[in-house]
Amino acid sequence: TSKKTQSDNSNIKTAGLDIPKDEADLLYTALVDSAIDNPTNTDYEKLRFAHAASSNYKPYADNEGLTKLRDLIKDEEYEVASEVLQTYYRTLFHDALFHYYAFVIWKNLEDEDMAKIHSYYYSKLIESIIQDKEGTSKKDAFIVINISEEYRVMEYLEMKMVEQNLIEDGLHSFDKIKA
Repeated sequence: TSKKTQSDNSNIKTAGLDIPKDEADLLYTALVDSAIDNPTNTDYEKLRFAHAASSNYKPYADNEGLTKLRDLIKDEEYEVASEVLQTYYRTLFHDALFHYYAFVIWKNLEDEDMAKIHSYYYSKLIESIIQDKEGTSKKDAFIVINISEEYRVMEYLEMKMVEQNLIEDGLHSFDKIKA
């Protein structure tokens, strides 16, 4: 997989996308609105990269919202977790793990419609990484915006990591993963 790294450039250029940094926050908000209003007609790759270009992008920070949700699920506090979901809904919309947690929460609350939509978002976000790629070379790498996406892709493809090596290549970093 290849990790997108943020530079000081005025635009984020990666995966064929060119996102002006000064427009990224508005673009991210518009794409989240689009996904909520019309999930089947949203560019999930662009949504992920708009987040990566936004002022809220912190790829190496622990995410308080995801930690809260994980702990509430572990403690089977699904009602409280459903309220916490609303707090982080827009800021974590780009994150597949957020939608996986939402799926688990709504499934346990027996709200099949909500579980189904979050399962859909989860799949679309992961598929926006995989697309038509094999992930077997630098040229054909899965492009992720944070390390968590690497693990989500591995889970989605039902693969277990055996070995991982970081490879630096100019402005890009690649994780060579043996599964």
